[in-house]
Amino acid sequence: MSGQHPQYLKQWVLDPPAEAIDIRLPRQDEAEPAVGKGFEVELGKFWLNPETNKFVRWHERYLVVYSQSLADAAIRGQQQRINQAIAALNALSSKAARRPGTTGTESRKHSQTLPC
Repeated sequence: MSGQHPQYLKQWVLDPPAEAIDIRLPRQDEAEPAVGKGFEVELGKFWLNPETNKFVRWHERYLVVYSQSLADAAIRGQQQRINQAIAALNALSSKAARRPGTTGTESRKHSQTLPC
């Protein structure tokens, strides 16, 4: 979760306060699948001006959007980083096993406890 209010965003995603609507590109045909979906949340804000001792009030709009292609790209990137980390750990493990004076059992024990 990101943004200024991650706790709000988490709540909005898990229990949306409004119905999500399809998001389409400006010239996208209605027959094509939407590029995403989302909803808008408006929150009232205020600030006390210490010089005048008066409140300043305004509204902020938060747009909560979901894109399947962006989610797929994030998942692919995360999986690639996990695979690279596992390969690096396996390379370290095999180097330790080939070192003179070691049996390699310690490094094999550690590599077997890693979640995949």
